[in-house]
Amino acid sequence: MMKLNVLSFSNNLLLGSIPATVENLSNLSVLNLANNRLSGSIPPELGRLKSLSELRLNLNDLTGAIPASIGDLIGLKVSQELSISRLDISSSPWHALTLGELVNLDLQVEEP
Repeated sequence: MMKLNVLSFSNNLLLGSIPATVENLSNLSVLNLANNRLSGSIPPELGRLKSLSELRLNLNDLTGAIPASIGDLIGLKVSQELSISRLDISSSPWHALTLGELVNLDLQVEEP
């Protein structure tokens, strides 16, 4: 699985949390876990996926703060990662987000 470039499990009603072992997918350029029932926090290990250009975690039940390590994803161009009605954006490290290639950041509020 080390050569995997695209991982898309969107719209599958997945339950549970995003495993920290996702960092082992070092060649991943697209991670799409949108529109599932994932819960818990966004693992800081996502910030180690240096090849990631697209991250979609929206339409889940994620909670907690956005990890500072997300700011290390300098190649990220599309990020639809948040259902901010459930994430704590007040403690999120916005100053750490140096996403130089970012073209689309979707921070839509979804009503519970």
